Amino acid sequence: MRGELGIISQCCQPKQAMKCNKQYLENVALKINVKAGGRNTVLVDALSRRMPIVSEKLTIIFGADVTHPSPGEDSSPSIAAAVASMDWPKISKYRGLVSAQHHHQELIQDIYSLVEDPQKGTFHAGMIRELLISFRKSTGYKPQRIIFYRDGVSEGQFSQVLLNELGRD
Repeated sequence: MRGELGIISQCCQPKQAMKCNKQYLENVALKINVKAGGRNTVLVDALSRRMPIVSEKLTIIFGADVTHPSPGEDSSPSIAAAVASMDWPKISKYRGLVSAQHHHQELIQDIYSLVEDPQKGTFHAGMIRELLISFRKSTGYKPQRIIFYRDGVSEGQFSQVLLNELGRD
């Protein structure tokens, strides 16, 4: 993960690393490779642009979820995360953002916001905007198609999440 100084780091458990377990060390190496800008996998169909829907138009793929603290942990926040692909048509590099939010809140508060600033005026902000800007910087283009996966929503919450997270102008 890149900290405030932009330095790539990877935490691991010293006891596990000292065991020199091949699978554990390979998993740590895969994480480091991705964080350093490498790719661990690429789909042949993506390279040859034979993936229906994704290959037809410049596409960005988003994923979002919220993780809640364990039952009984009343002071810890829920953690929202959003990721997006950054390298169409290969769709194998992703950027992720995390945000703490209200305890046991399933709606992602920082997914999108309209900010009113006395000096700057009104402007769009939030995780999706930041990921779209990163996509444009990475590819040189705005996406023509957006695919959005949202995990962790019960059937009873689906309409509320759809309206609040995706139903924005």
